[in-house]
Amino acid sequence: NIRQFWIQDNNFYSLLENSKWLRYISHCLQKAVEASEELNAGTSVILQ
Repeated sequence: NIRQFWIQDNNFYSLLENSKWLRYISHCLQKAVEASEELNAGTSVILQ
């Protein structure tokens, strides 16, 4: 029913937010920017 759907929907978004996925994406993008800046400056970059 519709009530059950909204309960599950809210639970899904709560679990998604608690996974901190946006923080992980932000860190990955930050490191990509740092690596691209080093490459642009002519620095050899090895990602580990």
